[in-house]
Amino acid sequence: MMGKYKMVHLGDSSRDDKAFQYASRFPQIDFYSISKGINESISQRHARSKGVGNCAYMEGDFIEGLGKIPDGSVNGVYSNMAVGYYNNGFNSGDYHQRLFELVLKKLASGGKFSFSIHEDNAVSNGNGAMNKKIIIEMLKNAGFDGVEARPFHEAEYGRTYWTDFYGQKGKKAFQISAGKARPTVQL
Repeated sequence: MMGKYKMVHLGDSSRDDKAFQYASRFPQIDFYSISKGINESISQRHARSKGVGNCAYMEGDFIEGLGKIPDGSVNGVYSNMAVGYYNNGFNSGDYHQRLFELVLKKLASGGKFSFSIHEDNAVSNGNGAMNKKIIIEMLKNAGFDGVEARPFHEAEYGRTYWTDFYGQKGKKAFQISAGKARPTVQL
């Protein structure tokens, strides 16, 4: 692999700053955090004051933030429940299709995309939550390979505020994962 490993987290918030937590544990990886809920300058100052220099924050829409990252430069994009809810006032299906296509464009060959959803709602139900069958179809339409949805293991429900919230409510949650294929080499 050339260069430093790069990860993007979609949907960080000050309450559950996963990019900062991971960056402090894995200094060999650069982390980028994109969220409308982040105060970019305060978050960046906080990370620097704690000696964490491998975490960058981008305040704004997921598509807008990803647009600032070079194509083919990211090894992984991940999110907890944010991707399944986020629609920024657009029709949820249209927004997510564009988001998935852009994530694929930003991923390096062999890169992975992973996020969590709960199986309660369907696209455009008023709060933007998405059904896993629709998401799988959209990811495949965007060009992802190896698209999978697996149910959460019991221990996974406590990993963030939102996954814990849904676990306590008895809601079924799923981990969605997809990859960008490596180019085939003709011998």
